Amino acid sequence: MMNRKKLRNIKLLSKALILGICLNAGSSIAQTLPLTSNLISFDSNEGEKLLIESKSREDFFPLSMHFVTQINQAYCGVASIVMVLNILDIKAPLSEPYKPSPFNANI
Repeated sequence: MMNRKKLRNIKLLSKALILGICLNAGSSIAQTLPLTSNLISFDSNEGEKLLIESKSREDFFPLSMHFVTQINQAYCGVASIVMVLNILDIKAPLSEPYKPSPFNANI
């Protein structure tokens, strides 16, 4: 009886450890790549100057306040449409199981 309980605890601990390693692996390999010579860094003096002089600056600042990052590579479209819906101030629809609150999903 005691050996079975220990074995079950070891299996559970092993699964939790493997899951933790897998979840941590995705975030631990993130890195910023260097820019190629034909690109201008957004946070450089030249990049800031280009933004301020741009006709698109009026669209940039409201969008930047609602910037949403994607969780994985398959969610880029979802993250983009969430930004657009947020900037247009479109409220999430009510969902029967979650009434009276709208369903809010983390992307």
